[in-house]
Amino acid sequence: MKSIYALFLLVIWLCLSNKALANDCDSSCQMGQINSYFKALDKVSIRGSSIKDIDYFLSLMHADVKYIHVEYEASFDKESWRKAFVRNLERDAYQNTNENEQRVLKAILGKNHVAVEYSHGVIQKDGTWQQKKPLLVLFGFTEGKISLVKASVKPEQFRKVYEPMFAVEVDYGDKVTPLYDWRPQSTYIRRPPYWEGALAGERALKGMRPLALLPDNITTDHLSPSNAIMLDSAAGEYLHKMGLPEEDFNSYATHRGDHLTAQRATFANPKLINEMAIVDGKVKQGSLARIEPEGKVTRMWEAIETYMQRKQPLIIVAGADYGQGSSRDWAAKGVRLAGVEAIAAEGFERIHRTNLIGMGVLPLEFQPGTTRITLGLDGTEIYDVTGERTPRATLTLVIHRSNGESLSVPVTCRLDTAEEVSIYEAGGVLQRFAQDFLQGAV
Repeated sequence: MKSIYALFLLVIWLCLSNKALANDCDSSCQMGQINSYFKALDKVSIRGSSIKDIDYFLSLMHADVKYIHVEYEASFDKESWRKAFVRNLERDAYQNTNENEQRVLKAILGKNHVAVEYSHGVIQKDGTWQQKKPLLVLFGFTEGKISLVKASVKPEQFRKVYEPMFAVEVDYGDKVTPLYDWRPQSTYIRRPPYWEGALAGERALKGMRPLALLPDNITTDHLSPSNAIMLDSAAGEYLHKMGLPEEDFNSYATHRGDHLTAQRATFANPKLINEMAIVDGKVKQGSLARIEPEGKVTRMWEAIETYMQRKQPLIIVAGADYGQGSSRDWAAKGVRLAGVEAIAAEGFERIHRTNLIGMGVLPLEFQPGTTRITLGLDGTEIYDVTGERTPRATLTLVIHRSNGESLSVPVTCRLDTAEEVSIYEAGGVLQRFAQDFLQGAV
């Protein structure tokens, strides 16, 4: 009970009026008055108290403090309180046990209550008394606050809010298709083609024509730039045809969800050097390619589009450090959508090599001392790849020159692990995932 009294002490200290604690009574005097109050309260709150104890306790109650009986919703005067205490005394209603003390502590924590009673029942709505287990009843002096709450807050107010909230009712709504409703005019998100057309077909690695002969240090920005889209670019012309005003073209990077826009960014960098794009006897810088066997130099996208219509498999031949720079997914996606099945280079940037495999493009590395220059390549050749594809196996790049001569060049298969071989043979990481998913569903 001492813990309870400590809380009561704070409440009384804050709430008793100046009449109760006179100005001429110092702190020691005030503490003495409060201790006397609680000693008397302790006496009437335990078994064995007497009427004399009750009268002494009531004599310490101040007339200017309002004591409210929360169970009866009544503000009792001293005489009413005396009757209540005497009734409990006669019925032996007090239960001074450790269990009840814990109940008191829990109930009054943070509340402004000044006295405690243990009741053996409750008053029913019809006024009758129902015998029950001992119930805690608290007495407060918060100027009618407890009675006001009980009068204003009704059970039906809570039922009105919470009963509908927790009512179990299944509403499936309108029936909708689980498939995304692709919008044909969207230039930002479009159904991807990675399981369709040429990408779903077998990569024979035979009869490949070169899309580009590239020097060293080709970056992912050469392969798939992310700059603003210009009106005179292949992507800009496409967006204009789709009804998009030039000020809304945005950048290549923002259209990565629409392959029809993004694939037009493949090799769209104006600083690209494609050694096949020879104009007036010199290599011309720009997003250019040469369509074979016609030998016509044209914009890169027009060459890609022509080869796609012909279903012509392609290869890229490059120098050292192919694919360096930021690891852009479209640097691999773009060449695969263009129909490139293999890339033969003197070396690959690590992440880009992995991305190529993930798109089903075979990376081949020339052995030391072998380059496009030492081989005398000019872009008129046709290429085949032969050999069993195992981790870092030596395969053969068969080069068929336009004069009828053939040359077999050993190259290293840059599928470096069995897992990479598995992903490549599946057609790429998406196809591998689809195979695993379907097998797991069986």
